[in-house]
Amino acid sequence: SVVPGRNARNVPAIFLINAKAALLPSTLAFQAAGKGLVVYEGDIHDQTFGADVVTIALADGLTAQVRQSEALFPDGTGGPFHPDVIVADARSATADPALDRAIALAGTFQPSSVARKKLPSSVATVFERSYPAMRYPSLEYRLLSAFRIWSTIEYFSPYKALLDQKWETVLAEALPRFESAQNAKEYALAVAAMATRIQDSHSYIAGGAISEAMLPTGFPPIRVRMIENTLVVTALVDTAAATHAGVALGDIVVKVDGQRAVDRLEQLAQYLPASTPQSRMEKATASFMNGPERSTVTLVLRDHAGREKSVVLQRRHEDFTTLYHRERGGAIIKLLPGNVGYVDLDRLAFDQVEPMFAQLKDTRAIIFDMRGYPNGTFWQVPRWLTDTSRVVALIDTPMPGHPTPPPSDPSRQSMEQMLVPAENTALHYRKPTVMLIDERAVSQSEHFGLWMRAANGTRFVGTPTQGADGEITVIYLPGGLSVGFSGQSIRFPDGRQLQRRGLQPDLLVKPTIAGIRAGRDEILDAALRLVRDK
Repeated sequence: SVVPGRNARNVPAIFLINAKAALLPSTLAFQAAGKGLVVYEGDIHDQTFGADVVTIALADGLTAQVRQSEALFPDGTGGPFHPDVIVADARSATADPALDRAIALAGTFQPSSVARKKLPSSVATVFERSYPAMRYPSLEYRLLSAFRIWSTIEYFSPYKALLDQKWETVLAEALPRFESAQNAKEYALAVAAMATRIQDSHSYIAGGAISEAMLPTGFPPIRVRMIENTLVVTALVDTAAATHAGVALGDIVVKVDGQRAVDRLEQLAQYLPASTPQSRMEKATASFMNGPERSTVTLVLRDHAGREKSVVLQRRHEDFTTLYHRERGGAIIKLLPGNVGYVDLDRLAFDQVEPMFAQLKDTRAIIFDMRGYPNGTFWQVPRWLTDTSRVVALIDTPMPGHPTPPPSDPSRQSMEQMLVPAENTALHYRKPTVMLIDERAVSQSEHFGLWMRAANGTRFVGTPTQGADGEITVIYLPGGLSVGFSGQSIRFPDGRQLQRRGLQPDLLVKPTIAGIRAGRDEILDAALRLVRDK
């Protein structure tokens, strides 16, 4: 806004500018308010005024100017700047047509008649076209795909500084594979290979030919994890079907459809984007036995006595939404020996939070199990663990063209995320709490950990989490493909990094094959010992 000075006079103003002028915000304000006119001298077509502009160097000595903002006036109008009068640059020692025109306008002043359009009240999202009919895009569109991935990460990833490989080198490395792809499957694998360079567990590849290439959606009814560097059956998703086929907890997977299980796992793992080694392994073990829905998979398993057996299981449709919230069975809230409360955060629902604290208010400690993905309660549970507001996390979102006040990075929107205590202070829980974590915890699970640590110093027991947090941004690619990545930087309140590191346990405890075969939960047992010893 323009604030009048002392002894100000309400008189019209004529602004005379050319290509060398810096257009002041007050110039636009005077023009919009009907108090000023703008005379431009020269060719205006190559000039951009009234907006932040970035200049991008192109090949062959060319440059491109990209507008990053627009002027917005109190009445909701705005848009690109337009002068009232354009005068050819014809100055000489004896004549100055632009100045003459400005003087004439001042003598017969009329408010500006430049039309300004009404801008939308909110920005409408415009998605890049994904050309889904192009199952196998032509060369030009395959190259477009590579450039979209590279440029989006270049300008909108908050985590480029954490990459093992400089991002500026990735495009030249990736282009030959996009160029040489001979069919839809090879093109999808080229996209997947480039996405792994993002080194982000939020990064995924979906759509198009990706299912055919690497991620069929038929899952067998068992869960396999890497335990003691061995592929071990850790859960029976469909107990009846798995038991009938001859599968037992603790069985070691030797072969999948005649192929060595470790070879099949590595073939898939090389195309899976991941922030950390434990994340890549979790993704791979979840899907390496997959195949077409309603097909069968033949597994060679080794039992506790070292005997090998062949079992056949039917694959059924699953996706990464139906796989959530079923890591464990039994009671969601229960009392463990020693008057210790237990809460399964994988399944705890929003409306169970306050009753849970009422039920466990007299326990000596509560163990919160976050070895999975939360059920929408990550911001609610910690509110009952503190009596004061606390900073939970530092959040940065790359937003080119949307500057923030110094000393913030002008290309980011920064904020502190705050935790506010629950109003019912009578149920605030002030005794020790522990959170169980492992490689199955990612994203919202890890953010849950940030809230719990901020609330009351909750201790973590288990193994490191995947190391990926922040809202997901999606890149749409030719061939109906899409690639996701973390679009925000999430850090601890003291600035420590979570991405590519994960939550680190205060007490490191790893499950064992013997423990799984004996039906023991070794991480839970260790947490129980920890709180009982306090």
